[in-house]
Amino acid sequence: MKRPVKETTANKNGMQNMRSSSKSKRLARLSDGNTMNTSLVGKRGETKALLITEYGTVRLFPQSDVSVTALTPYRLQWVRFLVGVSMCICFSFAVIAYMREPQQVDVDAYDRMAASFRGGNHRQRTLILLRHAKSSWGDPSLDDEQRPLSKEGIRAAERLGMYLQETGVDIPEFIISSPSVRTRSTLALVRKSWGIRNDIPIQFEERLYDLANSTYRNFVSHLPPSYTRVMLVAHNSAIGDLALQLLPNDFIQKKFPPGTFCEIECANTWTMLEDGKGKMIEFITPKDTQ
Repeated sequence: MKRPVKETTANKNGMQNMRSSSKSKRLARLSDGNTMNTSLVGKRGETKALLITEYGTVRLFPQSDVSVTALTPYRLQWVRFLVGVSMCICFSFAVIAYMREPQQVDVDAYDRMAASFRGGNHRQRTLILLRHAKSSWGDPSLDDEQRPLSKEGIRAAERLGMYLQETGVDIPEFIISSPSVRTRSTLALVRKSWGIRNDIPIQFEERLYDLANSTYRNFVSHLPPSYTRVMLVAHNSAIGDLALQLLPNDFIQKKFPPGTFCEIECANTWTMLEDGKGKMIEFITPKDTQ
């Protein structure tokens, strides 16, 4: 029976050297992969190195045994890859949403719904009907659309604008005019003497040169809902027939002479205009301004 050999000091030193050698080999293998080190302080004040291997394991070694450089962890590369893919997907969805054609919104339906919720508190629409001033027939070679105002018509349009300013009639938010010469001239003269600002939008609409009442009625029902006070500068007999259609039956003014200004308070929305339900606010003829 063999006696156990006592471990001498030399054997102890040998074992320590072997352990140190195997630890160095492990560290060398770790340094070949993707590792990251950082310094930590142990309980006894010994500085240790935190190694994160490519497999995600964490090991602590004395700082003196660590001689690896700080590299990006293997798993961190995967995280960066996934983050990049996610950003690409989000960006693609954003581009698709931006390039997608917007859906058409039924503004009239929204306007009707708002009126039903607000009831009488909803702001009333005001329609101003202005017939062009008296035109000239002096040049028979001109087309009807090119006929200018007569001298009397020019004076009447200027007086009307001054009268509206003196009486404090509110200016419109939006103006739509027939493109004929006599309507353009009437609008220019009234606008200047009335004091209508330059920022008030003006639109010249070819459909207002049509003399059919049905055309005017359909045009008014499709006015932009954002405007509550609109002025039409157009022709008779369509503009006079529209006034008679919107006003109650007790409106006995049958004539709508050149240069007449008629202000009508209508329904809550342009699409909800009803015949005979309008309220006349102003009816001014050239004789009233003399």
